Amino acid sequence: MPTLDPSVLGQWRTEFADEHQDDLDDHERRQVETWSTQGLRSSALPRRLLAGWNALVRDRVEQRLVDFFDTHGLTPPSDLLSCNAPQQPESDLRSFVARCVDLMSEAELKELSIPAHVAMRAHQ
Repeated sequence: MPTLDPSVLGQWRTEFADEHQDDLDDHERRQVETWSTQGLRSSALPRRLLAGWNALVRDRVEQRLVDFFDTHGLTPPSDLLSCNAPQQPESDLRSFVARCVDLMSEAELKELSIPAHVAMRAHQ
């Protein structure tokens, strides 16, 4: 079975970061750069990029597995391919809170105690 070498994952991170540079503000660029160069967890990415990163990894891992089975003349398991079920749209509340958190400094995050329903009412 193929494995995922850390250098390959690093290359994927670099490609992903480069691909999104034009869509990011300065704070997000720093987050993505740190995530990419330090090999941090996906949760270190700006929230709005998580789904794209997860999809890229899933698709590339899936392709590596399919290539492996093809190269060895094997039939992939029937449950190998991912389900492309549509994701539920993010609620307005979750989107708003995520945007707020993405903009907060580390010090501000340490003080965070806003109930989400109050923040949503303030946003309306």
